[in-house]
Amino acid sequence: GELATQAMGQRADVATLTSADAGDARTAAGATTYFNFSAYPIMSSVVVTVGLVLSVFSESEVRRRQGCAPVSPARLDASLLGGCLVLALGAWAWTSVLGLAVFADELSDVPAANLALLLVAQLAISLTPLSLAFALSRLGLREQGLNAAGNIGGMVLTFLGGAWVPLSLMGEEVCTVAHFVPTYWVSDAVTTLLGTGALTASDLARVGTDIGVATLFAVAIAALGLALSRARHA
Repeated sequence: GELATQAMGQRADVATLTSADAGDARTAAGATTYFNFSAYPIMSSVVVTVGLVLSVFSESEVRRRQGCAPVSPARLDASLLGGCLVLALGAWAWTSVLGLAVFADELSDVPAANLALLLVAQLAISLTPLSLAFALSRLGLREQGLNAAGNIGGMVLTFLGGAWVPLSLMGEEVCTVAHFVPTYWVSDAVTTLLGTGALTASDLARVGTDIGVATLFAVAIAALGLALSRARHA
C-alpha cells in the first residue's frame, strides 16, 4: 500500500501536440528531404541531355561543317557551352520552382535570405552534372553510357548526401566518403537554411563554405574534362 501511494504521488508534465504543429513538422521534414533529393533528377536529366548534345557536336563530320562556318572556334564553343548551361538552368529552375510551390505553406515562414541562398545552393549542385556531362562526352560516351552514368551517379550522390538514409545512421566510413561528394555539402546548406530562422554570422559562413565547396567540385570536374579533351586531340 505504501509503494502504491508513493507511485500515485509521482507526476509527469505533459503537453498536447496539436494537429497543426504535427503538420508543420512533417512539412518541414518533407521540404528538406525534397531539396536534398532533387540532386537526383537534376543529375540524371542534365548528364543525359547535355552529354548527348556535346557528343553530337563532337563528331568529326559536325566539327568539319562547323569549321567551314565564318565563325571562330572559340565563339562556336562558347555558344555550345552557353546552350548547355541553359539546359542545366532549366533543370535547376524546374526542380526549385516545384519545391517552392509544393512546400509553399512551410516556406512562407522562412526568411527571404534563406530562400535566396537555398536557390543558390541548388544552382551549385546543378553545375556538377553539367561539368560531368562535359567530361563524359570528352571520353566518347554515348546515349547508353550517359544514361547509366546519370542515373547511377545521381543515386550514389544523393545517397551519400543523406537523401535516402540519414548519414547519422551510416557507419563512420560512409560519412567519411560523403565529404568527398558535392551533395554532402549542399545537403548541409539546405538543412541549415531550412532548420534555422534568421541567419547568424556563423550560419552564413557555414552555408557559404558549403556552396563554395560544391562549386569547386564542378570546377574540378570541368578542368578534368578540358584535360581529357586536350589529350584526345593531341
